[in-house]
Amino acid sequence: MKRILSNPYLLAFVLLVPALLSFTNDETTSENLSEDLTEALIGPERGELTNVNNRAGLFADLVPSFNVTITMYEPVASQTDDTPNITADGTRFEIPVAGDYKYVALSRNLLKRWGGNFDYGDFIIIRGAGGKSGKYQVRDTMNPRFVNYVDILESPGTGPYKYENAIIVKHKPNNTQQPKDVN
Repeated sequence: MKRILSNPYLLAFVLLVPALLSFTNDETTSENLSEDLTEALIGPERGELTNVNNRAGLFADLVPSFNVTITMYEPVASQTDDTPNITADGTRFEIPVAGDYKYVALSRNLLKRWGGNFDYGDFIIIRGAGGKSGKYQVRDTMNPRFVNYVDILESPGTGPYKYENAIIVKHKPNNTQQPKDVN
C-alpha cells in the first residue's frame, strides 16, 4: 500500500480503474481488473489487512471491507425454515445443486434492512476462506443471534466448515445478467 500511496502514477491508476471498468464490454477482463483492484486494496488472499479503513483513509469510501466469520448451511428445514428452497428475498433454487448457485446469507447487521451496507442481490467477494474464497450473491438472511457472519449456501451432504477472520467487500459487476432463477 505504501508503494501505491508514494507513487502518483500508481495512485492515479488505482483511483481510475473503476471508471475504466465501466467502459469495457469484456466481462472477463473487467471482472479480472476489478478483482485485481480489490486485491490491491485489501491485500492478498491471506494478507495482513483486517479492514480497509485501517490501511488508508483515502480508500475507505472506495471499497469498504468487513471482517466476518464464514460458515455454511444446507437447504434443509432444520437449518432454514419450512421452505428451504426459497431464500429470504424470494429466490427459488433447486435443492440438489444449491451450492452451484453461489448464494450467501448475511447476518442482519450487514444487511441494509437492519442498517448494514449490503442488500439482497449484491455481489460480494470473500477473501481468506481457503477454497471457498470467491464471488457470491447475497440472497438470504441469517438468524438474529449471528453478528458479522456469512453463511454460504451448499448442496445437501456438504461437510461443515468455518473460516474466521475472513474479509468481504462489495463487488459490482459490469454486466446486468442475473444468475439463473428456478421457478
